[in-house]
Amino acid sequence: MCPPCQLPICETQPVTMRSFNNMLDKIMVQCKECFILTTRKKFLEDHVNECPNAEVVCISQDLGCTWSGPKSQLTQHEDSCPFAYMRPVFDHLKKKYINELKVRDDKIKKLEAYSQTLDIQTADYKNQITASIGECEKLKSLCICKDDTITELRKRLRDAQLKIDLHEQEKQLSPPTPKSDFAYVPT
Repeated sequence: MCPPCQLPICETQPVTMRSFNNMLDKIMVQCKECFILTTRKKFLEDHVNECPNAEVVCISQDLGCTWSGPKSQLTQHEDSCPFAYMRPVFDHLKKKYINELKVRDDKIKKLEAYSQTLDIQTADYKNQITASIGECEKLKSLCICKDDTITELRKRLRDAQLKIDLHEQEKQLSPPTPKSDFAYVPT
């Protein structure tokens, strides 16, 4: 129940009344780790992060150290932790690896951009080839028409040549026309 208004307080909703929060901040609380008594406000703001008995893990946990213990023993542990000794080497290798990954990622991005450019060019070339094939088909059909025309013209030429040859033969076979010795002179 809220002390000033005597209404029930829901556990799932935060209390927003300033007077109630001020009252809560004055309540004395005890740390579960070191049993120091302090006000709720002081406990929330400072003590939780500074408690020497608070359970912490080694800063080299990311390298494989499994130690956990009170905050007051962390420095002593780190002085003897083999993972802490290896940290500079790991950090150096990690930095080198990250730099290599960045270089590789940059190369991949450039290759992807180049690949996209090639894809666009390939599509353009395919369109040009398709257009060229269409033009070739048109030219082929024109050539077929021209071939037919040329064949027709050759046939006509042969026919004409035959007529000329026939006419020449007839001319040779026909008797010559007599020529007179006198020439006509008009008066």
